[in-house]
Amino acid sequence: MTIVQNSHIRNGLLAALAPDDLALLAPHLREVLLLPGDLLHQPGEKIEQVYFLQNGTVSLMAVLEEGTSVETVSIGREGAIGTIEGFGSLHAFTSARVQLPGSALRMPGPIFRRMLDDSAKLKESINHYHMSVMAHVQQITACNALHDLISRLSRVLLLSADRCADDIQLSQEALAEMLGVRRSSVTTAATMLRDTGAIDYRRPSSKYWTAKSCRRWCASVTRRFVGPSTWDSTAPAQ
Repeated sequence: MTIVQNSHIRNGLLAALAPDDLALLAPHLREVLLLPGDLLHQPGEKIEQVYFLQNGTVSLMAVLEEGTSVETVSIGREGAIGTIEGFGSLHAFTSARVQLPGSALRMPGPIFRRMLDDSAKLKESINHYHMSVMAHVQQITACNALHDLISRLSRVLLLSADRCADDIQLSQEALAEMLGVRRSSVTTAATMLRDTGAIDYRRPSSKYWTAKSCRRWCASVTRRFVGPSTWDSTAPAQ
């Protein structure tokens, strides 16, 4: 864990902040590694830390009573995990699971909350970010309800490729959990995408994927909600 310098910030949310707001947060940021399977918080736990992702991907997973789970939204280097803590001492509704390895700039939740109290402009920026996440959640909800598995798998792979280049280190087990389906269903959908030339993956582990084409509507819409201009309160309206 190291103290971060401003020049090392690759997180889109932090990079979009005004210099004085970034200066408030920077002394409290520490870089930490994120490994697949790491849980940043679980349902019912108090949110203690805020994570600004530098790279990698974290899924917010809704966990049902019987123990099954499904991804409600994914966060990459454009955003952060735990920022809702800035608006009160809250408990998590979802499980935050690392899917793709990377790193994050972490800071204590109570300090983040105090920084938001000290800066109305910073609080507004975080509010804009929360609105973009909500838009992302709504698009995923519509996609999961109305689109077939091939379309949904395409969306997940394309967004993952945007965040980590084209080499996507996701297992079929992880994809099945994210999509709320059986692993065999992912295998079937992935084979159909591979046969069309949209993706490529290598066996036996099936961990490495390459997204080549298949630009689906939901992925393109979601991209509009995961860029810094979406939550920059100074950006012109679109």
